Amino acid sequence: MQSTNEELQSLNEELHTVSAEHQLKIKELVDLNDDMNNYFNTSDIGQVLIDKHLIVRKFSPAITKLINLIDTDINRSITDITTRFQGFDFIQDIKTVIKSNIPLEKEIALSSSWYIMRIHPYLKSDKSSDGVVVSFIDISEPKRLSGILEAVFNSTPSCIIAYQAIRNERNELVDFKCMTANTAAEHEMDAQLGTMAGKRLKVSYPEKSLEHYNLYKEVVETGKINHYEYFNEKKDKWYDTVLIKMQDGLVVIETNISDKKKAADVIAQSYENLKQTSGELQNINLKLEQSNLDLLQFASIASHDLKEPLRKIQTYGNLLMSKVKNKMEDSELNNLNKIINASDRMQKLIEDVLALSKLSNAHIPLEKVDVNAVISRIIDDLEISIKEHNAVINVSALPIIYGIEGQVQQLFQNFISNSLKFTEDKTPIINITDKKLSPEQIKLLGINSAEYFCISIKDNGIGFEEAYKEKIFGIFQRLNGNNYAGTGIGLAICKKIMENHKGFILTESILGDGAEFILGFPKNYMGSLN
Repeated sequence: MQSTNEELQSLNEELHTVSAEHQLKIKELVDLNDDMNNYFNTSDIGQVLIDKHLIVRKFSPAITKLINLIDTDINRSITDITTRFQGFDFIQDIKTVIKSNIPLEKEIALSSSWYIMRIHPYLKSDKSSDGVVVSFIDISEPKRLSGILEAVFNSTPSCIIAYQAIRNERNELVDFKCMTANTAAEHEMDAQLGTMAGKRLKVSYPEKSLEHYNLYKEVVETGKINHYEYFNEKKDKWYDTVLIKMQDGLVVIETNISDKKKAADVIAQSYENLKQTSGELQNINLKLEQSNLDLLQFASIASHDLKEPLRKIQTYGNLLMSKVKNKMEDSELNNLNKIINASDRMQKLIEDVLALSKLSNAHIPLEKVDVNAVISRIIDDLEISIKEHNAVINVSALPIIYGIEGQVQQLFQNFISNSLKFTEDKTPIINITDKKLSPEQIKLLGINSAEYFCISIKDNGIGFEEAYKEKIFGIFQRLNGNNYAGTGIGLAICKKIMENHKGFILTESILGDGAEFILGFPKNYMGSLN
């Protein structure tokens, strides 16, 4: 009896061990099934598992764009499922792979999309085959890009040839083999379309001298781009050539510049005539430089200074749209009015900018401009930026001047925006006041101060060194590199506006302790700006 109990206890322990191992195997199977389900449900690749009797075992959701599968189709024959394929026998391809155990791959087109279809044998753990795995990989985008590249490759008038290096058993470069060539290259090399690929350089194109071959070899061995011109006596043509390394080979780009060379000869022969017209060219260049400045001013305004009104329109528009349901509240109507007003001011600003861009070619009549009203509009336009910086702007009573209102607004907006921007970690404090010039300043300018309205814009920002008082008004001058946003043309625009108003700008600054700009406007009416 004792022996029997011991045997039963030993058997019970073995059963317990087997049960634990069984539970572990079940967990592994559950985990494996979860892994498989997650893979299938999240993959962008359409896949379907089909057994050797053509029964659907499993499929991924992505496949449903191509085959009309639903969950109840599991354990149904694939021959009973409707597909959208045309131009090939899908079922026959599956049967072929099941029978041969040889994978099959082909590109298929479905309406406006392209796919790579791969049919692989379904292999079990013992390496035996039990059906197929069908995968569909969307290659529409690469196909589209490939088509674009191929179109560019074959439409360019430049000759493009890709060569692969040919090496001997000692890994020495002994020749080049053409991998591909565009239409222009085949035409230039007098080759039939599609026949250059696979040809060796030294054998097929001996006219490519040793000098060219050595240049090709140098590019492959050093990796450096080579750019040179050469004359082909046989064709009586000049070529501009660029050699670029590509893996163990290179790309050769040759452009026919014969016409350019002939034009250069004509220019050389006409040099004496051109010297006689140099005065006219200098005059044209001066006008062109002036036009370029106007264009730069316009581009700067369009890309930078109009951002604030646009940002305000977007902010209030989004705020209103997020709250509107069946009717508008008073606060929402107020926001809508702000959007409309900001939009109107933006339209006015665009019109004034267009007028500014034509400044060199037109007479623009002056009008009375209330500077206080202009500053008020600017503060309203820059409301968001002012709040973000917690800025304090103090404005005293300012005069009414003669000028172009849009230009005056642009002038003060540039200075106020700069004062907000160049502050580092300080709370910006900007004081805009009527200003009386000191005797030293009057002497420096050589003017009668009674003939000018002077307005001071003073801030507590980062300032600048005395040596840069004139440099800051140059085009693209940025004393702070890329640390602050901007194009480096804003103050050049300010200088241009003051010159057009026959006024002046004085600057005073201490590095790290703010800057002051004094703007002087003539009191006498000038009629118009040139």
